[in-house]
Amino acid sequence: YYNNILKGIYGAVPKLVEKIHFDEEHPENQNIKLTNKKEPYIKIRKNNKWKLVNRKTEILDLIDSKCFLLRQKYENLLKKNHNLTEEQQDKIDSFIEDYDKDNKVLLDGLLNKTEMMLLNNSK
Repeated sequence: YYNNILKGIYGAVPKLVEKIHFDEEHPENQNIKLTNKKEPYIKIRKNNKWKLVNRKTEILDLIDSKCFLLRQKYENLLKKNHNLTEEQQDKIDSFIEDYDKDNKVLLDGLLNKTEMMLLNNSK
């Protein structure tokens, strides 16, 4: 799964959030909802209760955790026999470098794509 998702690294974060937090087979992970695009809040489930939290802060934390996970999976794939081409590896390395440098265009794109995915999947 990670080998395939890393091949499209610039769309990988929202796809990973969707896979983890909106998978019908894992209701225990369904702990985030964005139901109103106009409000600055998002619902997070903690201790079996839904709480409103700052939308931007929470989504940026979510993006950060998924980028960290993708980086770990990428490093593990590089140690093993993988089928990523040099071009795909260069693209992933470029993504990681831009993310580490807090590239505003990259972060804004990740934030927008992740918000859209959350809006489209929240019930």
